[in-house]
Amino acid sequence: MANNGKFLALGGFEEVIKMFNIKKFVEVGELVDHKGTITGLDFFKNEYLISCSEDGDIFLWRLKDFTLIHRLKQKKSSPVIAMATHPSGKLMLAIYKTSHMILWDLTKGKEKLKRKCRSDTIGIKWDKTGTHYITLCEKSIGIYGLADDKPVSIFMIKHRNLSTLKKKSSIWTSFQRTLCRQLSRTTMKAIAVSKK
Repeated sequence: MANNGKFLALGGFEEVIKMFNIKKFVEVGELVDHKGTITGLDFFKNEYLISCSEDGDIFLWRLKDFTLIHRLKQKKSSPVIAMATHPSGKLMLAIYKTSHMILWDLTKGKEKLKRKCRSDTIGIKWDKTGTHYITLCEKSIGIYGLADDKPVSIFMIKHRNLSTLKKKSSIWTSFQRTLCRQLSRTTMKAIAVSKK
């Protein structure tokens, strides 16, 4: 589920993304090109919707007319676990079940970078500046820069099973907000220290 203030996108087991106009309280259409369970939805402003699924496909949709612009697919298909759109809207990171991450160029619809990631990675987010990204694993959180795959910082999580926490949507959303605030401050401190 994702919303951008104007649209609400819902996806799940039926391989269909239902689109609603929040302001008018009406369903405005369905996006039906995925062949697997929808695993992620992300808006970029009021222009685009990015969707990913267990079929390994990532789609970039134009919201103006709900047209599919790009289909991002790697050579060996693997389910997409999580994704995050860069603040510029030009890049996107995707985590795959095969324990690797791909940086996609959304303007060209092409793979830009591929890296290994931890097998227990379940989430990914960009920091507000777009210079670092944050990976969420079962028992840790890592902050990375795009220049190399060594973490700037790693935080250990005391919660026993983050997957259970993630299923409780309201708790997870609150956790994400708090985490992002803390990580934004920590990222800035880490960047300041690394520049000295």
